[in-house]
Amino acid sequence: MEKDLPFIKWAIKELGIKTQPRIKIGDDHARAQEVRALGYYNPNENSIWVLRGTRVTADWYRTLSHELVHWKQREDGVQLDGSDGSSIEDEANAKAAVLLRKWGREHPEIYEASLNEQLKVACSTPGAQYSTVINDNSVEVNAILPHDLELSKGEASDLKKAQ
Repeated sequence: MEKDLPFIKWAIKELGIKTQPRIKIGDDHARAQEVRALGYYNPNENSIWVLRGTRVTADWYRTLSHELVHWKQREDGVQLDGSDGSSIEDEANAKAAVLLRKWGREHPEIYEASLNEQLKVACSTPGAQYSTVINDNSVEVNAILPHDLELSKGEASDLKKAQ
């Protein structure tokens, strides 16, 4: 989480949050399935939980930003309404997207797929092979697809997004 502190501090400042949020970042996919969400703000515990898991950094940063907007809404005395399509949710979605675009322009690495995601794609493609190159500061995973493998449009799109 230490490498994520600059983003967290920046987002808090950008949103004008006055109180220190209690943020829990986890890898518990079972919890996400249980609550049917990738993150949430719990006003009863006054805390935020976000699933990091194997998600691309930009994806879970967006979720964290969304929940930080709810934190700010609570600070401002807004009655929180988490129903789909509510003005409260729309505001959180819009502000989270703006935060990500601003941060992403200066930090394009947040859009890169994690090593786990690259390996998952390479290993789950039928007939694919992969090679891993480890350098001093990076790890590169190269998927090698067999010539006769025909991917559906969806599979090809998913593979392209993960690379």
